[in-house]
Parts: sequence; C-alpha cells; structure tokens
Amino acid sequence: MHDSVAEAHAFADAAGIDHATRSRLAIVVEELVTNLYDHGELAPDEVFELELSVTADEVRLALRAPGKRFDPTSSIVQGPSQAAGAGAGLKLVKAWSTHLEHDYADGRNRLVVMLPIGGR
Repeated sequence: MHDSVAEAHAFADAAGIDHATRSRLAIVVEELVTNLYDHGELAPDEVFELELSVTADEVRLALRAPGKRFDPTSSIVQGPSQAAGAGAGLKLVKAWSTHLEHDYADGRNRLVVMLPIGGR
C-alpha cells in the first residue's frame, strides 16, 4: 500500500498538482487500497493495478483488483471492522470526488474516482 501512496505523490508532483489536491489524492488512494484488503479480501500476494491521469481540472484514479466484490459506492459497506470510525475514510472519498464508479466482473473489482483539482 505504501508504494501506491508514494506513486500518487510522485504523480501529483510531476503533474504540478496543488498541495491540497495532492494530499486528498494520497488519502483516497490509501483508503481505497486499504478497503480492497479489508473488505475485498485481496490477498497479500495478489497484485492490483493503479492508474492515474489528469485533465485540466480533475485527477482520474482507476483501481483494478481481484478479490471479493467490494463496492464503495454503496451506502453500506460490510466487513470485519465495525470499530468506531469505520467507514470514515469512504465518507471522505465520497465527499471529495466528483465521480465514483464501481463494477465487478470476472472476479475483479474496478473503481474509478474523479477528484477536482483545486486552483484550476
């Protein structure tokens, strides 16, 4: 997971994205990847794909991973962690994104998130 957050930071720096959006992007990546392990039951030896791109005013994040169906667009997320604060990260993802899409096919989750770029 650390590598994916570092990749998000490096992407944002190379694209000249402002600090606030860079921070939000890193948090969104960390939350979604964490949830793929926690709720999608992604095994430690399984590989996920992270694709980042940028338009004039948004960052597009696409994440593909094998595992159990995990749909962060639904209002209720089932999983092992029911502790206080559970679901707070997904609330941030939903609040910060202009678009959040999920599909599941052939045993793979696919998430697409669009985050607005501040100051553009």
